[in-house]
Amino acid sequence: MGSIWTIARTTVGDSIRRRVILVFQLVALLMLGLAILLQYYAAGRNELFTPYQMIIILVFGGMISITTSVFLVPTEIETRTVYGVLSKPVQRSQFFLGKFLGGLLTTTLMVSVMIGVLIIGLAVFIAMPSNPDFASEVNPGTLAQQILAIIQGGVMILLQLGVLTALATCLSLVLTPTVNFAMSTFIWIVGSLQWVILALANRNEQGFVLIPWILKSVYYITPHFEDLNFLAGLTRPEVAPKVSVFTFASQISAYHLLYAAIVLLIGVMLFEKKEF
Repeated sequence: MGSIWTIARTTVGDSIRRRVILVFQLVALLMLGLAILLQYYAAGRNELFTPYQMIIILVFGGMISITTSVFLVPTEIETRTVYGVLSKPVQRSQFFLGKFLGGLLTTTLMVSVMIGVLIIGLAVFIAMPSNPDFASEVNPGTLAQQILAIIQGGVMILLQLGVLTALATCLSLVLTPTVNFAMSTFIWIVGSLQWVILALANRNEQGFVLIPWILKSVYYITPHFEDLNFLAGLTRPEVAPKVSVFTFASQISAYHLLYAAIVLLIGVMLFEKKEF
C-alpha cells in the first residue's frame, strides 16, 4: 500500500503540472463565475444555484479525468521511467493501481476546487446588498440548502469520474492516447445516454435481429452514468427521482464501485502481461 500511495502522490504532482489540465481548470472557473453572475441578474439571489453550474463541473471534470488518465501509463513507458520504478520492490499491480489512484486524486482535487469556488461565489453574491432592480430578498437557509445540493451533486460527479478514470487508465494499456481519448469520451457519452440506447434497441426489435442485440450489448457493457444524473432534481426536489439515500448508497453507488473494480482488475491483468 505504501508503494501505491507513493506512486499516486508523484502522479498527482506530474499531472497538475500539465498545462492542458490547468487550462481546463481555469476555463471551468471562469465559466462558473459567469454562470453565477448571469443567474444573479436573471433570477435573483434565491435561485443562484442551478443544475447548469454542476454540468460545467461535470464536463470539465470529465475532460480533466480523461486527459490525465490517457497519459498515465504511456508516458511512463515512453520515458522509460517505468523500468526504474519496477526495478525496485514494486509489483506491476502496485504501479498500475498507483497511477490510477494518482489520476483519481488529481481529478478529485480539481473538481473540489471547482465546487469550493462555486460555494464561495454563491456566498458572496447572497451576502451582497439587495438590489431591488435585479435581486430578490434572500430566504433564511437559502445558502445552506444550496451548499447541500452542491455537495450531493459533487459526490455523484466524483463517483462518475472515478469510473471514467478507471476506464481511461485501463484503455491506455492497449490504445494510443489520441484513440483512448476518443474512445473514453464516446463511452462517457453513451453511458450518459443509456435511455436512448435502450429505446433504440426496443424500437428495432421487429427489424434486423442483429441491431437490437448490438444495442442491448452496448447498454449492458457500458457504465450506467445516467443513473447518476440527478442534477435536475438538486434545485427542484419535486421532480427528483424518488430514491432514498439507502437505495442510492446500496444500489447505484455499489454498481459503479463494482464496475470500477472490475475494470481495474482487467487493467492489472493486462499490465501484468504487457511487454515493454
